[in-house]
Amino acid sequence: MKCRIFEIVSLSALSILLLAGASAAQSVNLQAKIPFAFVAGDTAYPAGEYVVRSIAGPTKMFTLTNRNNGDAGLRLYFPTASEKPVEESKLVFHQVGNAYFLYQVWTQASSVGIELPQSRAETQMARNVAGTDTIIVVANHLQ
Repeated sequence: MKCRIFEIVSLSALSILLLAGASAAQSVNLQAKIPFAFVAGDTAYPAGEYVVRSIAGPTKMFTLTNRNNGDAGLRLYFPTASEKPVEESKLVFHQVGNAYFLYQVWTQASSVGIELPQSRAETQMARNVAGTDTIIVVANHLQ
C-alpha cells in the first residue's frame, strides 16, 4: 500500500513539473471578435475585437486589449492543461444568466492553456442562477 501511495504522489509531482515547464514555454498571441460584453477578473469589457497576449516572466499574467478603443487590462492566470492538444485557438466563457465571464484561453496545437480565477461576481451570480453555459469564441493567431 505504501508503494502505491508513493507511486501516486510521484506521478502527481511529475505532472505538476511537466505542466509548469510547459506553461513557461507557452506563449499566447491571439485576437478574437467577442460579440457580447463580458467580465475578466473584476473588470467589465464591452463587445468588440480583442487581443490576448501572455507576458513572459515568472508571474503568470496576460494582457487583454480592446482593438476598437485601445483600452487594456492586465490579468493574472493559472496554467491549465488538457489531455491532448486543442484543435483551434479559442476563448472560453462561462455564461451565468445574461452575464459572460472569461474562463480560459487556449492556443491551437497546445495542451496548456490559461485559466482565470473565478471572480466574486461570477460566484455570487452562480448562486442565484440555475446552471451555467459554456460559450466558445474562436480566436486567430497574430503574427
